[in-house]
Amino acid sequence: MIIKQLTWRLILPLTIISFGTFTKWWYVLPGDAPDTMIVGFPLAFAGDGWFTSMSLQIFLIEFIVDFIIYFLFWFLIVLLIRRILTQINISKF
Repeated sequence: MIIKQLTWRLILPLTIISFGTFTKWWYVLPGDAPDTMIVGFPLAFAGDGWFTSMSLQIFLIEFIVDFIIYFLFWFLIVLLIRRILTQINISKF
């Protein structure tokens, strides 16, 4: 029950904030398209459209994998902090 509350109230917001904050910009040279910038870390998930100007292409599988990696990272950090802080119990004896 507590993990479910932590997931909705802490881990998911941290995931979304870090997903938008910690990213990498790559300048790529595709073989049959113009030079372009793509965004994402650790996998590139968005970039300029190669067929029309002023378009954006989003790679869905890479986006989902990146989101899961960020979520698992924050889940493990919060879980470790929670376990470390709850294991420090002073004996009543």
